[in-house]
Amino acid sequence: MVIQPLACPGAVREFQAGTWGTANLSGTGSGSTETGNPAYDVAITWVAIPGYISQVNRGNSESAPSATATGFNVPAGQFLTVSIASLNPPTGTIPSAVGTASGIYTPLGATHWNIYAGKTGGTLYLQNPSPIPVATQSYALTGVVQQVNSNPVWVGQAPDYNYAFQNMLFRA
Repeated sequence: MVIQPLACPGAVREFQAGTWGTANLSGTGSGSTETGNPAYDVAITWVAIPGYISQVNRGNSESAPSATATGFNVPAGQFLTVSIASLNPPTGTIPSAVGTASGIYTPLGATHWNIYAGKTGGTLYLQNPSPIPVATQSYALTGVVQQVNSNPVWVGQAPDYNYAFQNMLFRA
């Protein structure tokens, strides 16, 4: 059980999470050494600072990755650009929608986001040097997509508690 959950970007069953897919990706600028329209897979994560310290010490404050946007072709000579304009970052408050249970926890609010990308079908690696503030709606990579020398995508928050339910029948 995670005490302070942080929903992944574009979570399907999260209230008003927004949408994530290849429509969030584009190629911009010029001067990149990308050649031949390479195809990439891209995913992003939400980050809650101050809990998140670095890629090595996530402090249980980085969400699971979004669904992977697959097979995006970066035009030759352009930089991969990722937009979160269609997403609604978690605010750290429980939604006041009709019919939802408030629960006993306070979820984390996203303050930043990370980009993970890799060749289609391969491992996704962290592409930004530090988390990007959520106020920055679009981020263009400054070079080619890193395939090594970076950290691979993470599975998300680790449980704070592990509960094991026992299959027992008590008799009075």
